[in-house]
Amino acid sequence: MRSEDCIRSCCEYVDEQFRAYFAEESGVIRKNIVDNRVHCCLYFIPGHCHSLRPVDVEFMLSIHEKVNVIPIISKADMLTEKEKARVKQRIKDSIKEHEIKVYQLPDCDSDEDEDFKQQDKELKSCLPFAVVGSNTILEVNGKKMRGRQYDWGLVEVDNPAHSDFTKLRNMLISTHMHDLKEVTEDVHYENFRTQLISKISQQAFKDRGKLKRDSIPKLPPALDETDILLIQKEEEIRRMQDVLVQMQEKLKTNNEKSNHNLYLAAQKSLENESKKMDNVINV
Repeated sequence: MRSEDCIRSCCEYVDEQFRAYFAEESGVIRKNIVDNRVHCCLYFIPGHCHSLRPVDVEFMLSIHEKVNVIPIISKADMLTEKEKARVKQRIKDSIKEHEIKVYQLPDCDSDEDEDFKQQDKELKSCLPFAVVGSNTILEVNGKKMRGRQYDWGLVEVDNPAHSDFTKLRNMLISTHMHDLKEVTEDVHYENFRTQLISKISQQAFKDRGKLKRDSIPKLPPALDETDILLIQKEEEIRRMQDVLVQMQEKLKTNNEKSNHNLYLAAQKSLENESKKMDNVINV
């Protein structure tokens, strides 16, 4: 699948959940509304890339107005501590350069306890999170843990010294879950809702205008000068034809020479008018 198709599919899925929630919210019965809106998008960046790729920038710019985007460096065990710090800084610089709106951790209130403030400070210093994943359960010194076993040593998924996984998990399901939902409700969904209502209003206005136009009786098109002149000439020729018919009837009953001459003069006049009419049509 091409990257454009993947990006479009993700954006359409987020919009579909917003649209379904809007339909439930706008209904008569609004109890027990199921909220399937997407509150967070975890975007994984391969650790070996050392920065954002063009496809990463394209995707995040396409979706950052719809959902809370949290960039994550995957396979962080491929990097040394110095490399990890360097990659994080490059990603931050690239995000700022391309004006990508990623999820921002809110500042602590002044009345928060010192432990929470310290935890919040550590979370912000870890962004973007660099994680290691594994489904393998290893047993070391009688203790079971998820991790990766290499020839040079063991990488523990839940060890903060090896991976930011535990910090990411705590942020998502504990400390910042409510804030993620609030940002979705107050910012992303509200933007979608405003745009959708605007489209519905514009469509209703167009339909109402079309209905009014259809209800107005259609008038015949306006005639130009040539059409008016042709109509006048046709009327004049029709009258002269009527005169000729009457004169023919008289000639049948009266063969006087004067009537015959009058008939010839009228016929010649009719021919002249026909020529004038032909000239008007040719023009």
